[in-house]
Parts: sequence; C-alpha cells; structure tokens
Amino acid sequence: MTRFLLFISIIVMCASCGNGGGGNFSDTTSTLVVADTCAVIFHPAGNKLTYLKNTFNKNSFAAMEQTNNATLAADSTYLAKLGIKIISTSRVKLKFHKKNGEDIDINLMHEKYAWEIFLFDSFNDPVKADLTDIETAVQEAGIR
Repeated sequence: MTRFLLFISIIVMCASCGNGGGGNFSDTTSTLVVADTCAVIFHPAGNKLTYLKNTFNKNSFAAMEQTNNATLAADSTYLAKLGIKIISTSRVKLKFHKKNGEDIDINLMHEKYAWEIFLFDSFNDPVKADLTDIETAVQEAGIR
C-alpha cells in the first residue's frame, strides 16, 4: 500500500511540474520569478546536486536523496489536495515578487539549502517549509 501511495504521489508531482512553467529540471542557472500564491518545490540538479553529493557521505547519499524525494512527493500530494498551485523546479535562483512591488531573492546554491519547499502567499515573505511538517508550514504561511 505504501508503494502504491508513493507511486501516486510521484505521478501527482510530475503532473504538477508544468504548472507555472517551473518544471524544467535541466535549467538550473536562470532565475525563476514567482508572483502568485503557490508552493515552490526545489529538487537539486546540476551543480547543486554535485555539490550535495560531494558534501555528504557518498555511501549514504543515495538513500538520503531517495528519502528527500519521497518526502517532497508526499508533501506535494498534500499541497495538491489543498488546491495550492505547485511549481517544481531545479533552478537555484528564485525571485519572489510581492504584491507591494518588493522582491525577495533566494540563492539555493547556498550550503543551507538542499531539497526545499517555499510557500508564498504573494503578500508576505516566502516561508521555507519544514518538509517533515508541511501542515504546520501551510498554516504559518497563511495560504488558503
């Protein structure tokens, strides 16, 4: 049953990749501009993935990557059930454009980022979600 749910979660996540034009996993250098309420799901690729592989124990990296991808898939399923727009990306430069005209830039090449979800309501700063507690993160972000 768990494998079936994981399979369904991955299908939902892959299907949502086209939303917002952010599903291009090969383009890691351009900036993704986000102006609408959504969840941005970051999957490391390219230089960022290489950096992570070199930073963490090579013996345990595959398991860590699999766990993080499964967690992102489960979180994506939860967000989709809430009707939240999902943008999946591997771009390392994000620009969140708030309704008041202010921009918040995030460079995911920084060492503190790996697999991430940012929740954005377009009025406030984006909230970096705790992947293990997506329900609380949605509440904190005020996304309805």
